[in-house]
Amino acid sequence: MSSTTATTNGRARRGEMRTALTTLAELHEATIDGPYDSSCATGFSPLDDVLSGGLRPGEVLLVGGKPGVGKTIACLQWARNMARQGVVAIYLCYEHDPVTLLARLLACELGEVARAAGRQRDLGLEELQGRLRDVAAGVLTLREALDSDPMLEEAERQFVAYADRLVLFQGSGARTNVPSIGDALSRYTGEPVVLFVDYVQKVPVVPETALESERVSRVIESLKELALEQNIGVVAVAAADQDGLTARRLHLHHFRGSTALAYEADGVVVLNEKLAVV
Repeated sequence: MSSTTATTNGRARRGEMRTALTTLAELHEATIDGPYDSSCATGFSPLDDVLSGGLRPGEVLLVGGKPGVGKTIACLQWARNMARQGVVAIYLCYEHDPVTLLARLLACELGEVARAAGRQRDLGLEELQGRLRDVAAGVLTLREALDSDPMLEEAERQFVAYADRLVLFQGSGARTNVPSIGDALSRYTGEPVVLFVDYVQKVPVVPETALESERVSRVIESLKELALEQNIGVVAVAAADQDGLTARRLHLHHFRGSTALAYEADGVVVLNEKLAVV
């Protein structure tokens, strides 16, 4: 993903009409600073293989699963890997505050540090992860946690290397709708961006509606429009419906508002207990 010139390389804005000859002429005049539609890898090889390299600008990737299956940590790991590649990864979360997300990201780095040191099976690793949870809970300061073990200090050093490209965005169920999201993203115009929305059923709509299927439909359609208009990738996390909570294995039709989600999404990842089905 990269920025393009002001001519938009022959690509009209959504809702704009132009003749084919005008589009052809603009393509002849256009220059490109880099590959226009290069994919942004998640860092998970099987998934990137299925996605032909990763997520592309204008695409919406849907991620769903039951509560506690690991949707947030999976998406945080993808965001972390993308930030390492130089992408601006914006993680919009309606359920967890930035401190909680930061502690989880540090735990990801801690896992890598432990593997590099051959300590991934060390029982003490669980204690160090517990200290990060204590930081998130407010019962231990970050400085106290970092000073307690060199591996935690190294985890922070690794995190700092890309932390300025990983934006933690706390959403409000009353105010953070798609137009406000678009306004917030405008400051990154010209940069490669992937937006994570955790999760889509929490995004408010105006005017409000009591029908969840209608609300989800409007949100996912608006996120698709946002992806196309701002030339960004979007990863949207979806919650399971009541039937999905009791299903032995989750499928797309178990997502709340599944009809609209299936229609607008360019790809779907379903997380079950032991594996991800793409």
